[in-house]
Amino acid sequence: MILSIAQIILEEARFGHVGNFLAQPPTEVAAPSPVELRVELLKAPDGKSAVVRLRAGSGASEVPYSFSISYLVIFGMEEQEGVPTPADLDHRLLITGGTMAFPFVRECVANLTSRGRFGPSWLAPTDFNQIALPVTSAAQAQTESPRS
Repeated sequence: MILSIAQIILEEARFGHVGNFLAQPPTEVAAPSPVELRVELLKAPDGKSAVVRLRAGSGASEVPYSFSISYLVIFGMEEQEGVPTPADLDHRLLITGGTMAFPFVRECVANLTSRGRFGPSWLAPTDFNQIALPVTSAAQAQTESPRS
């Protein structure tokens, strides 16, 4: 199997303050807040391409910011004659795609939040073996996460 990277693109970026942020004293420093990361794999029915989506978002309710960032890594896949497809290809795509998209997501989160009232939020290095989710088909993803 020959994998090629077609594109890495920003899918979504949303940012907002939570609560009455202007009422806080100027010297107040926000406590570190948790960030949820999610990596998903969407495969084309013909098996010739795949998309890995990495999402980052503010997870808790008591946080200074509300944000959602989503990047896509689009892979082209080509079968090689005489070379079997690895049994763990889906897992490899999830880990590789998540790892490739992470610097873009991290920069976007820091950039957006640095313009907010409480300063930047930084994402810590991440082991994508720990957060890779089960594979979904492109059709399932469309029905499970409709665009708003």
